[in-house]
Amino acid sequence: MKPISLLLVAGILAFSSCSNDTRISVTDNDSLYKLDAEFDDSRTTMVQEYFNDFFRPTKVIALNSGNTSQEVMLPDQTKFKIEVSKGEIHLQFNKKENNPKAYAQVKAWSKGLGRVVTEE
Repeated sequence: MKPISLLLVAGILAFSSCSNDTRISVTDNDSLYKLDAEFDDSRTTMVQEYFNDFFRPTKVIALNSGNTSQEVMLPDQTKFKIEVSKGEIHLQFNKKENNPKAYAQVKAWSKGLGRVVTEE
């Protein structure tokens, strides 16, 4: 009986750690900056709030909106595509359609995103 309960506890711990996995991948080449992030579902609203705060005064994402997929145009003419669902965010930024200042802004947002999805 003890080996089974130890195995059960180990399985529950393994499942818990898998559900909290955070993955952020970035593709950055001459024409495209692409970010794909997976994080704990409980952080979705925090990610949405961070996104909106960063690009304020533009409210890009409706909070708790479920799945969102849209093309965004900021007042300074910065354009990008964003997809948000529970525990995931995907951003595509075309460097040829935007200026270097906008690219730097999106990269800065990406750096901050890492802190948002991993903070305790």
